[in-house]
Amino acid sequence: MKRMMMAFLLVLAVGCGNSSGGEGTDSNNGGGGGGGGGGNTLPQGLCNATNRCPDGQFCFNGICAPGCTSNKDCGDSMYCDTEDIGPPFYCKNKSVPTCTSDSQCAATQVCLKNFCSLKPPEVKPACDPDRSGSAEDGCDKYAICVDPNEQNNTKQDAYCASFPPCPQDGVCPTGQFGAVCNDGYLSGKGRFCMEGMCKDNSNCPSSWNCVKPYTNAVLGFCSSGAPGMPCTSNDQCASNSCASFPGMSGVCM
Repeated sequence: MKRMMMAFLLVLAVGCGNSSGGEGTDSNNGGGGGGGGGGNTLPQGLCNATNRCPDGQFCFNGICAPGCTSNKDCGDSMYCDTEDIGPPFYCKNKSVPTCTSDSQCAATQVCLKNFCSLKPPEVKPACDPDRSGSAEDGCDKYAICVDPNEQNNTKQDAYCASFPPCPQDGVCPTGQFGAVCNDGYLSGKGRFCMEGMCKDNSNCPSSWNCVKPYTNAVLGFCSSGAPGMPCTSNDQCASNSCASFPGMSGVCM
Protein backbone atom coordinates (compact mmCIF):
# COMPACT_ATOMS: atom_id res chain seq x y z
CA MET A 1 0.00 0.00 0.00
CA LYS A 2 2.73 2.49 0.97
CA ARG A 3 4.84 1.58 -2.07
CA MET A 4 1.81 2.01 -4.34
CA MET A 5 1.00 5.40 -2.78
CA MET A 6 4.53 6.65 -3.41
CA ALA A 7 4.48 5.39 -7.00
CA PHE A 8 1.13 7.07 -7.65
CA LEU A 9 2.45 10.29 -6.16
CA LEU A 10 5.38 10.27 -8.59
CA VAL A 11 3.07 9.62 -11.54
CA LEU A 12 0.67 12.40 -10.54
CA ALA A 13 3.53 14.82 -10.00
CA VAL A 14 4.69 14.30 -13.59
CA GLY A 15 1.32 15.21 -15.04
CA CYS A 16 -2.01 13.96 -16.29
CA GLY A 17 -2.79 12.00 -19.43
CA ASN A 18 -5.66 10.54 -21.39
CA SER A 19 -7.12 7.35 -19.99
CA SER A 20 -10.17 5.21 -19.60
CA GLY A 21 -11.98 2.05 -18.56
CA GLY A 22 -11.70 -1.68 -19.31
CA GLU A 23 -11.16 -3.26 -22.66
CA GLY A 24 -13.71 -6.00 -23.17
CA THR A 25 -13.93 -6.58 -19.43
CA ASP A 26 -17.32 -8.30 -19.49
CA SER A 27 -18.53 -11.17 -21.60
CA ASN A 28 -22.08 -9.71 -21.69
CA ASN A 29 -20.99 -6.58 -23.52
CA GLY A 30 -23.62 -4.88 -25.63
CA GLY A 31 -23.93 -4.88 -29.39
CA GLY A 32 -25.04 -2.59 -32.12
CA GLY A 33 -26.40 -3.00 -35.43
CA GLY A 34 -26.78 -3.67 -38.96
CA GLY A 35 -29.20 -6.00 -40.63
CA GLY A 36 -30.38 -7.91 -43.66
CA GLY A 37 -32.07 -6.20 -46.54
CA GLY A 38 -35.54 -7.28 -47.53
CA GLY A 39 -36.01 -9.22 -44.32
CA ASN A 40 -33.41 -11.80 -45.32
CA THR A 41 -31.20 -13.17 -42.57
CA LEU A 42 -27.52 -12.58 -43.22
CA PRO A 43 -24.76 -15.11 -42.48
CA GLN A 44 -23.32 -14.95 -38.99
CA GLY A 45 -20.86 -12.08 -38.59
CA LEU A 46 -22.45 -9.91 -41.28
CA CYS A 47 -24.83 -7.00 -40.71
CA ASN A 48 -26.73 -4.16 -42.36
CA ALA A 49 -29.46 -1.64 -41.58
CA THR A 50 -31.98 -4.18 -40.29
CA ASN A 51 -29.92 -7.10 -38.97
CA ARG A 52 -28.16 -6.11 -35.77
CA CYS A 53 -24.92 -7.47 -34.43
CA PRO A 54 -24.82 -9.35 -31.11
CA ASP A 55 -24.47 -7.30 -27.94
CA GLY A 56 -20.94 -5.97 -27.58
CA GLN A 57 -20.38 -5.55 -31.32
CA PHE A 58 -21.14 -2.85 -33.89
CA CYS A 59 -21.68 -2.90 -37.64
CA PHE A 60 -18.61 -1.74 -39.57
CA ASN A 61 -18.79 -1.88 -43.37
CA GLY A 62 -21.27 -4.75 -43.18
CA ILE A 63 -19.20 -6.80 -40.73
CA CYS A 64 -19.79 -7.17 -36.99
CA ALA A 65 -16.76 -5.87 -35.10
CA PRO A 66 -15.98 -6.10 -31.36
CA GLY A 67 -16.78 -2.91 -29.44
CA CYS A 68 -19.45 -0.24 -29.55
CA THR A 69 -20.19 3.22 -30.88
CA SER A 70 -23.17 4.08 -28.63
CA ASN A 71 -25.28 2.61 -25.82
CA LYS A 72 -27.58 0.95 -28.36
CA ASP A 73 -24.75 -1.48 -29.10
CA CYS A 74 -24.78 -2.67 -25.47
CA GLY A 75 -27.03 -4.82 -23.32
CA ASP A 76 -29.50 -3.35 -20.84
CA SER A 77 -27.06 -3.44 -17.91
CA MET A 78 -24.17 -2.01 -19.95
CA TYR A 79 -23.15 1.32 -21.47
CA CYS A 80 -20.72 2.28 -24.24
CA ASP A 81 -17.76 4.03 -22.64
CA THR A 82 -16.82 6.49 -25.38
CA GLU A 83 -14.62 8.41 -22.91
CA ASP A 84 -12.26 5.45 -22.72
CA ILE A 85 -9.03 4.99 -24.67
CA GLY A 86 -10.13 4.31 -28.20
CA PRO A 87 -11.52 3.77 -30.70
CA PRO A 88 -12.60 1.07 -30.52
CA PHE A 89 -14.69 1.58 -27.41
CA TYR A 90 -16.24 -1.18 -25.32
CA CYS A 91 -19.38 -1.86 -23.29
CA LYS A 92 -19.00 -1.61 -19.51
CA ASN A 93 -21.24 -2.35 -16.54
CA LYS A 94 -23.48 0.61 -15.68
CA SER A 95 -22.74 0.01 -12.00
CA VAL A 96 -19.69 -1.45 -10.24
CA PRO A 97 -20.41 -4.36 -7.87
CA THR A 98 -18.42 -4.73 -4.66
CA CYS A 99 -17.55 -7.84 -2.68
CA THR A 100 -16.59 -9.00 0.80
CA SER A 101 -15.50 -12.54 -0.13
CA ASP A 102 -14.20 -14.49 -3.13
CA SER A 103 -17.53 -16.35 -3.36
CA GLN A 104 -19.19 -13.15 -4.61
CA CYS A 105 -16.84 -12.98 -7.61
CA ALA A 106 -16.48 -15.07 -10.74
CA ALA A 107 -14.47 -18.29 -10.57
CA THR A 108 -11.53 -16.55 -12.25
CA GLN A 109 -11.56 -13.67 -9.74
CA VAL A 110 -10.73 -12.92 -6.12
CA CYS A 111 -12.15 -10.24 -3.85
CA LEU A 112 -9.35 -7.66 -3.60
CA LYS A 113 -10.03 -4.66 -1.35
CA ASN A 114 -13.81 -5.02 -1.93
CA PHE A 115 -13.48 -5.23 -5.73
CA CYS A 116 -13.52 -8.40 -7.85
CA SER A 117 -10.14 -8.75 -9.53
CA LEU A 118 -8.59 -11.43 -11.73
CA LYS A 119 -6.66 -14.05 -9.76
CA PRO A 120 -2.88 -13.68 -9.85
CA PRO A 121 -1.55 -15.94 -12.61
CA GLU A 122 0.62 -18.91 -11.67
CA VAL A 123 3.40 -17.37 -13.74
CA LYS A 124 3.29 -13.70 -12.86
CA PRO A 125 4.19 -11.21 -15.60
CA ALA A 126 7.06 -8.93 -14.71
CA CYS A 127 5.78 -5.66 -13.27
CA ASP A 128 7.29 -2.91 -11.15
CA PRO A 129 5.30 -1.85 -8.06
CA ASP A 130 7.53 1.22 -7.70
CA ARG A 131 6.04 2.46 -11.00
CA SER A 132 2.49 1.41 -10.18
CA GLY A 133 -0.11 3.48 -12.00
CA SER A 134 2.19 4.53 -14.84
CA ALA A 135 2.19 3.20 -18.39
CA GLU A 136 5.62 1.72 -17.61
CA ASP A 137 4.58 -0.46 -14.65
CA GLY A 138 4.49 -3.57 -16.85
CA CYS A 139 0.70 -4.01 -16.73
CA ASP A 140 -1.99 -3.40 -19.34
CA LYS A 141 -4.16 -0.27 -19.51
CA TYR A 142 -6.71 -1.61 -17.05
CA ALA A 143 -4.49 -3.02 -14.32
CA ILE A 144 -1.85 -1.76 -11.89
CA CYS A 145 1.17 -3.46 -10.36
CA VAL A 146 0.38 -4.61 -6.81
CA ASP A 147 2.75 -6.16 -4.28
CA PRO A 148 0.75 -8.03 -1.61
CA ASN A 149 3.91 -8.62 0.44
CA GLU A 150 5.66 -5.26 0.17
CA GLN A 151 6.81 -5.51 3.79
CA ASN A 152 9.50 -8.01 2.74
CA ASN A 153 11.15 -5.25 0.68
CA THR A 154 11.26 -7.36 -2.48
CA LYS A 155 9.22 -7.32 -5.69
CA GLN A 156 9.02 -11.08 -6.18
CA ASP A 157 5.32 -11.28 -5.31
CA ALA A 158 4.22 -8.31 -7.44
CA TYR A 159 1.57 -8.96 -10.07
CA CYS A 160 -0.82 -7.03 -12.32
CA ALA A 161 -4.14 -6.60 -10.50
CA SER A 162 -7.19 -5.64 -12.53
CA PHE A 163 -9.84 -3.30 -11.16
CA PRO A 164 -13.36 -2.70 -12.48
CA PRO A 165 -14.07 -0.15 -15.22
CA CYS A 166 -15.72 3.07 -14.09
CA PRO A 167 -19.53 2.97 -13.87
CA GLN A 168 -21.75 5.02 -16.15
CA ASP A 169 -22.08 7.91 -13.68
CA GLY A 170 -18.29 7.98 -13.13
CA VAL A 171 -18.64 7.49 -9.35
CA CYS A 172 -16.77 4.41 -8.09
CA PRO A 173 -17.77 2.57 -4.91
CA THR A 174 -15.43 3.43 -2.03
CA GLY A 175 -14.50 -0.20 -1.42
CA GLN A 176 -12.14 -0.94 1.47
CA PHE A 177 -9.71 1.93 0.96
CA GLY A 178 -11.62 4.39 -1.23
CA ALA A 179 -11.63 4.73 -5.01
CA VAL A 180 -11.98 7.32 -7.75
CA CYS A 181 -12.43 6.99 -11.51
CA ASN A 182 -9.31 7.51 -13.59
CA ASP A 183 -10.61 10.30 -15.83
CA GLY A 184 -7.30 11.09 -17.50
CA TYR A 185 -5.26 11.36 -14.30
CA LEU A 186 -2.87 8.47 -14.99
CA SER A 187 -1.34 8.74 -18.44
CA GLY A 188 -1.57 5.57 -20.49
CA LYS A 189 -4.10 3.91 -18.19
CA GLY A 190 -7.77 3.30 -18.90
CA ARG A 191 -10.94 4.43 -17.12
CA PHE A 192 -11.01 2.11 -14.12
CA CYS A 193 -11.66 2.62 -10.41
CA MET A 194 -8.34 3.60 -8.81
CA GLU A 195 -8.25 1.94 -5.39
CA GLY A 196 -7.06 4.14 -2.52
CA MET A 197 -7.21 7.37 -4.54
CA CYS A 198 -9.61 10.29 -4.09
CA LYS A 199 -10.58 13.80 -5.15
CA ASP A 200 -12.36 14.56 -1.88
CA ASN A 201 -13.63 12.85 1.26
CA SER A 202 -16.70 11.49 -0.57
CA ASN A 203 -14.41 9.04 -2.41
CA CYS A 204 -13.18 7.56 0.90
CA PRO A 205 -14.75 5.31 3.55
CA SER A 206 -16.76 7.03 6.27
CA SER A 207 -14.60 8.97 8.77
CA TRP A 208 -11.54 8.75 6.49
CA ASN A 209 -9.87 11.81 4.95
CA CYS A 210 -8.75 12.52 1.41
CA VAL A 211 -5.17 13.74 1.88
CA LYS A 212 -3.58 15.64 -1.03
CA PRO A 213 0.19 15.03 -1.36
CA TYR A 214 0.98 18.67 -2.06
CA THR A 215 -0.75 22.04 -2.33
CA ASN A 216 -3.22 22.26 -5.27
CA ALA A 217 -2.92 18.55 -6.07
CA VAL A 218 -5.99 17.25 -7.93
CA LEU A 219 -5.90 13.75 -6.44
CA GLY A 220 -4.99 12.47 -3.00
CA PHE A 221 -4.91 9.30 -0.93
CA CYS A 222 -7.65 8.05 1.38
CA SER A 223 -6.27 7.96 4.93
CA SER A 224 -7.71 6.25 7.99
CA GLY A 225 -5.47 8.26 10.30
CA ALA A 226 -3.62 5.17 11.52
CA PRO A 227 0.15 5.39 12.14
CA GLY A 228 2.03 5.63 8.85
CA MET A 229 -1.00 6.87 6.89
CA PRO A 230 -0.78 10.22 5.04
CA CYS A 231 -1.88 13.45 6.70
CA THR A 232 -1.56 17.21 6.46
CA SER A 233 -2.82 18.15 9.92
CA ASN A 234 -2.95 16.66 13.41
CA ASP A 235 -6.73 16.26 13.35
CA GLN A 236 -6.40 13.76 10.49
CA CYS A 237 -4.53 11.33 12.74
CA ALA A 238 -5.88 9.02 15.43
CA SER A 239 -2.85 9.99 17.53
CA ASN A 240 -3.50 13.70 16.87
CA SER A 241 0.11 13.92 15.68
CA CYS A 242 1.04 14.50 12.03
CA ALA A 243 4.67 14.84 10.93
CA SER A 244 4.53 16.96 7.76
CA PHE A 245 6.29 19.75 5.92
CA PRO A 246 4.68 23.02 4.76
CA GLY A 247 2.86 22.51 1.47
CA MET A 248 3.32 18.73 1.51
CA SER A 249 1.66 15.81 3.22
CA GLY A 250 3.32 13.84 6.00
CA VAL A 251 2.49 10.72 7.96
CA CYS A 252 0.55 10.05 11.13
CA MET A 253 2.72 9.25 14.12
